[in-house]
Amino acid sequence: MPLTVASNQNTRIMWNGPKNWLLVSTKKELLKNVLDQFKDTDFAITDLSHSRAIIEIEGNETLE
Repeated sequence: MPLTVASNQNTRIMWNGPKNWLLVSTKKELLKNVLDQFKDTDFAITDLSHSRAIIEIEGNETLE
């Protein structure tokens, strides 16, 4: 679904554009789990773990 985010304690899945999703996870076995569940001809994965940083800001004055 466009413009959505789904998450749990370990993984966040964010819509990033048509047919494009960004997965952010602390689970080191995430890639293996995806490859075990789906055929590699059905998707493409680009590992951005060494080129991106996420900054989480919390507090009373932060906006969602």
